[in-house]
Amino acid sequence: SSGINAEYGNLWDVKEFDINTERNDQRMTEIINFYQEQPHVLDPHLQQWIDKLLTIGLSDKVSQMSINLAFKYIYFLTKARGQKYIVRLFPHEVSDIETVLTMLECEKSDIWHAKYVLFLWLSILVLIPFDLKRLDGEHEEGWSIRRMLRIATNRIEGADKSSEAAALVVAKLVTRPD
Repeated sequence: SSGINAEYGNLWDVKEFDINTERNDQRMTEIINFYQEQPHVLDPHLQQWIDKLLTIGLSDKVSQMSINLAFKYIYFLTKARGQKYIVRLFPHEVSDIETVLTMLECEKSDIWHAKYVLFLWLSILVLIPFDLKRLDGEHEEGWSIRRMLRIATNRIEGADKSSEAAALVVAKLVTRPD
């Protein structure tokens, strides 16, 4: 726990992928892989770690490298503990939907780890029981649903894990009652 907390603290200052960053990245990978056989041991710490990593990943005050690493580490936690467990730890407020969609549309989240995590997050957000039309604002009715479907279906064709998470978003969107 203290090793992982120290590594997360280092993420705020990463400017480039140098030897220290590579060493820290390798250490994080080793620590998380250690828990693959007993991932429940991570449970008492996961909420705190997810919150810290999302704060870094969504910050505009850190380098792109810090953002990329934050999402990569969330992916590793998801790999160790399972997406069904981890997705419950993501914030799930209606206001988060626009944040996630904006991140998915921008260049900043172009690495597959980030896309994977953001699509997983969106997959839980679209289950919030509220009328998605409220997100349309001044746009025509159904604009927000079409936007989500466009973003997700464009990613489904990818050859990485993020395409699986994008397919999950589409599946959950089309099964909504509205």
